[in-house]
Amino acid sequence: MSGFQRKIDEYVWLKPSRFGRLTRFEWSLVPLDEGYSQHLAIHLSRLGPGTDELIPNFKEVRNVQFSCHGLVGVLLDVRDASDRQWDKVAFEVRDTENDTMSFLCQDFSFIVRGIAG
Repeated sequence: MSGFQRKIDEYVWLKPSRFGRLTRFEWSLVPLDEGYSQHLAIHLSRLGPGTDELIPNFKEVRNVQFSCHGLVGVLLDVRDASDRQWDKVAFEVRDTENDTMSFLCQDFSFIVRGIAG
């Protein structure tokens, strides 16, 4: 199993479908010696009981497509795209619930944290 697939499996193990309410979308440019890197943090709150929040962080984001038609559920599917051999692209991310966003990225991480109710 590749390191890319292991990371995806860890994300899927969290059952991200429990966190479908988009509460915050942070797109930032990080200066580099030559140019910049685009990073994206998406805050998703729990749909059912509880106050946990899933925050996936994506690095070297490109080809972002985003459309929001009011408050909708979001279900982010992360797939291994490393076999495409594109420069600085290892993952493809897509909202499979309502097709509100899709993008490519080089790396991602995530945390789950409790928030004040």
